[in-house]
Amino acid sequence: AIFGTYTSGSANWSSPGVTTVIAKVVGGGGGGGGASGTKSSGGAGGGGNYSMGTLTVSATGTYPVVVGAGGTDGTGIGQTGGSSWFGNAGSVSALGGLRGTNATGNNTGTGGGGPQTGGTGAVMYSGGAGASGIGGPGATARGAGGGGGASNTGVGGTSTTAAGGTAAGSFGGGGGAGGGTAGAPGTAGTAGGGGGGGAFTNNTTDRAGGAGAAGRVILEWEPKIVYGTVVSKQEDGATTGTMSVGIAGTENLLVLTAHNETNAGFASLSSASYNGTALTYAIGTQITQADDDRTEVWYMFNPG
Repeated sequence: AIFGTYTSGSANWSSPGVTTVIAKVVGGGGGGGGASGTKSSGGAGGGGNYSMGTLTVSATGTYPVVVGAGGTDGTGIGQTGGSSWFGNAGSVSALGGLRGTNATGNNTGTGGGGPQTGGTGAVMYSGGAGASGIGGPGATARGAGGGGGASNTGVGGTSTTAAGGTAAGSFGGGGGAGGGTAGAPGTAGTAGGGGGGGAFTNNTTDRAGGAGAAGRVILEWEPKIVYGTVVSKQEDGATTGTMSVGIAGTENLLVLTAHNETNAGFASLSSASYNGTALTYAIGTQITQADDDRTEVWYMFNPG
């Protein structure tokens, strides 16, 4: 299979002649809440959701890809992560993680919620919830851990402590850790929709929550194989040639070999290149053949 991976922003995917594509998307992680005032502990952001679906596409079509941004950080309330999707009108989409709330004056913020409803896909999993702020006397107070991003293997890890929730599988990102007992900002979530950790302050210094991580979009499709033969009529000795194979793009040359028509021996293929429209080849030393022998150049491309 061929894979296309997108980790930020928006783009367009142009079909390389295929009619089916699998989309796997993870929403952005929620941002963690900030903290201000002594013994204040911000709530952490939740992890982004996961969706997967198989879509029928046009062999010549172009389709939008959007990667949900992570929720921004700051000393106030964190921001909810952006949704990720692929296809027209969000054919496969996943919601971003919920934000954590901030805390002031010896209070605690609320973590970004648990499972969310919404999104589209044949398979969907929720990101993990971020922990609420951790208060209490002495050394026990600290910032909350962010929720982990969901993936193809299941829901993201939920945090109930200062440690970030674990990532699910290879697509989701882990949640960021909460600010430490000495007072510190929350840690950002890791790539793949990890939620940001909540901040903690033990004095009058304001602290920012950790940013949520951007989501992810992965597209998968089976390659379209194009193959054929070009025949060069030749005398004994070397020859070169250029041929159009009728397909555009940056196709990968999979197989290229030269062969004498009489099967008395193989030609020596000294070079070959493809510029997106034409294959240029050179045949070096030949096994001596009768005049007007032909050498066949066999080729195979993967235009996906």
